[in-house]
Formats: sequence, structure tokens, C-alpha cells
Amino acid sequence: MKTGYFKAILLVLLTLALSITLFGCGGGGGSSQGSTPPPEEKKDAEDNGEEGEDAPSQGEEQKTPEATTPAPPAAPVEPTLGSMVKFDRLEITFDSEYTTTTTAAGDTVIVVGVVVKNAATDQKSLRMEYVSLYKGGLELPDLRDEFPDDDVAFGGNLAPGESYEASFHLLYDGNADYFIKMAISWGDNVEVKVPVNL
Repeated sequence: MKTGYFKAILLVLLTLALSITLFGCGGGGGSSQGSTPPPEEKKDAEDNGEEGEDAPSQGEEQKTPEATTPAPPAAPVEPTLGSMVKFDRLEITFDSEYTTTTTAAGDTVIVVGVVVKNAATDQKSLRMEYVSLYKGGLELPDLRDEFPDDDVAFGGNLAPGESYEASFHLLYDGNADYFIKMAISWGDNVEVKVPVNL
């Protein structure tokens, strides 16, 4: 009688222990599964902005766009010795250095060599009524008759694409910036600086 009684109590205890073990380890969706949402719930969270595409990932710094200011336009380059200028459909290239000579009276003259090329499709010449020579705002005397062999005034007409070599002659009146100005009232206006230091 005692043996049957102990067997019954032992059977009840084993059943109770077994049921507690099964229930605690995963019989009905315990708490261990509730911490990770299923894939569909995670996708919904991303769609709701909880983890959007533009959000930076961990460890990645969010970059702000740098404000860029446009560079100021470059100042126009002042034509001087060595420059090529375009005037009245002519291309006039100045030598990079000047030379000197003297007049019949012994006055010093600055000689600026040039190559004049016709860039037009018809005949052209450098018309001297458009040319002035200056120093300190004062016009220099015309020396073309002193140098008939090479003065630019005697270059004559150029066929399209043709060129000639000649010189501007500026009467020296001290070290300073001299200017060769070519201007048409209704069109081109070019001023070339000739820095002189003898």
C-alpha cells in the first residue's frame, strides 16, 4: 500500500516537473521570440521613417554640403610688349622688346617692332588716322617722315592672310609708360602700353 502511494506521488511530481520544463523552454511563444520583430514588421518600421535611406549609418558622419562662391572674373590683361591685339580686322603682334635709334637732329627714338596681318577676307591696311602715340596723356609728334623705310604708316594694303613687318617710332621724353592707341569712333579701341626705361 505504501509503495503504490509513493509511486503515485512520484508520478505526479515528474509530470509537474516535465510540464514546467516544456512550458518554460518554448512551448507557446515565450518572451525570447518577442524581442526581434519579424521581417515584415522591420520593413514597416523603415517605411515609417524610423530607419530611412538618408539616415547615416552608425559611425558615418553626416556631411553638410559646402557653400561654393563663384570665383571673380579675371581682370582683363593690359596689352603691352609681346602682345597680339586685334584692330579693324587686323592682327597686330608687338615685339617683346623695344630698340632705340635717333632722328637726324640727334633726338632719341623708341622703336617698337610689329607684325601686321590681314585677318579679313578683303584688302586691309592700318590707317594712320586711327593711330595716336602718347606719353603722360600728351600726344607725341609724328615721326613717320623721319623713318620712311620701316614706319608702320608705309605698310600699304594687305591681301587676305598677308602680313608685313614694320615699326612704331616714339620720341623719347624720359622713362615712363608710353602708349600706342588705335581707335575707331564706331568700333575697335585698343591701347598698348610700352614701359620705357633707358
